[in-house]
Amino acid sequence: MAAIFLCTALLFSGCGKSSGTLQVQGYTIDRTDSTISRDGVTYHYQVIGDSVTITYPDQSTYQTMYQNGGSFSGWSEDYDPDNGVPGDVLTDLVWENAVPKRDTLHWILSFLCWLLGGFILIFPKASWYVCYGWRFQNTEPSSAALILERITGVILIIAGFICIFI
Repeated sequence: MAAIFLCTALLFSGCGKSSGTLQVQGYTIDRTDSTISRDGVTYHYQVIGDSVTITYPDQSTYQTMYQNGGSFSGWSEDYDPDNGVPGDVLTDLVWENAVPKRDTLHWILSFLCWLLGGFILIFPKASWYVCYGWRFQNTEPSSAALILERITGVILIIAGFICIFI
């Protein structure tokens, strides 16, 4: 059962990855080669975490770091904002269009739902003891309680799949 969940997670982790080129506001963004082109001039970009670095044809660089809804920028000594497209325009263009926005919280939540749902589905008696059995001495869960535990496990697994797409 765990192998099925792992395979499903790996299968869905590849979904939605965008590649190729994109035309935005007269710029051509090539996500495969990490370049932006306009009017025959090509700028290279690199995205590491929350940071976007633009490398101009003359090898000068402009870097913007995005944090808490704001951004901080810096540039190399040989950077000239009047020579070509300004760095803030290019970094914002990359950040808004070329960087895939993935929220890891959805994956963590879905994995926890799968894990807990799988445990409840496979071991309903143990799950019942964790929730209720410890309160009473010498008790056994009824068949209805075990069926309800299994239904809860299935619901959690389905909720895990829903968490991926929200």
